[in-house]
Amino acid sequence: MEREFELLRISRRHLLNLLDKFNEKELLEIPEGFNNNILWNAGHIVTTQQRICYGLAGVQLSIPKEYGQLFGKDSSPRTWNETPNISELKRLLADTDTIINDYKNGLLKNYKPYETSYGFFINNIEDGIAFNNIHEAMHISAARSISKLVKKTTF
Repeated sequence: MEREFELLRISRRHLLNLLDKFNEKELLEIPEGFNNNILWNAGHIVTTQQRICYGLAGVQLSIPKEYGQLFGKDSSPRTWNETPNISELKRLLADTDTIINDYKNGLLKNYKPYETSYGFFINNIEDGIAFNNIHEAMHISAARSISKLVKKTTF
């Protein structure tokens, strides 16, 4: 699992670096042809990791309750009444130690198998962590694509 956790740390670091290149207005911009923005992708990453790794293990999520509505599957920033707390979201993205420690301490072992919308079966926490890394990479890629349209440049 060390490699999976290393990948998580690296990908989160890249996403945080991307977020730091934009102001709030830019993070909230939804370019033509997209359904969401950079900030939504970041929040969706945190929310999905919590649901896949903690929710399916029967452990209480450690994200604000409103994250499900703001960043859950099929949600949209077009329905937001106010901007989510960007500093709090960055703090949650930066915290990779908690899941590593919770995994090593056996907190996530009572795992309920789940079939993803991609047809992939997650049978245990190890599968959940591996699938989560793939999911995060997909949304980091989406955030990077949006970022190129927002700043009209490449990174």
